Amino acid sequence: MEQDHTPDMTESRLADDILGFGEMSARGADRDSLFMLSDISVAGWPAPVSARVRNLSAGGMLVELPRQITQGLAVRATLPNIGEVAGRCVWSGEGRYGVAFDHAIDPKAVRRRSAANHELPPTLLGQPRRAPKIRPALRPI
Repeated sequence: MEQDHTPDMTESRLADDILGFGEMSARGADRDSLFMLSDISVAGWPAPVSARVRNLSAGGMLVELPRQITQGLAVRATLPNIGEVAGRCVWSGEGRYGVAFDHAIDPKAVRRRSAANHELPPTLLGQPRRAPKIRPALRPI
């Protein structure tokens, strides 16, 4: 059975700095606090699981998972407007995990709302404009 690893202060600060959450990185300045669901795949797991993303920065994220992750395991997250992002678990504690991305992302892109096709006007979907209906003129009585 895997043990839950609680990071010590040095390890926690190092992980925070890598993720962009630490004091050396102007804590909170480059981090978005949010609540979003994401599919997370972890090396050795048979299928992705749904996780809550609590914080997101260019360098990583804080996630809550229903299963344990061992520090150092490879992780893949599917993020809106970006797609699949690879990283590693850098700390864990009480059902929360710090994931450092292999490559920086644009956290603002994740928050951007993308319009569904049914919300777009026909001209943006590549459909031609319809000609307006011509109605016969009314006759005076």
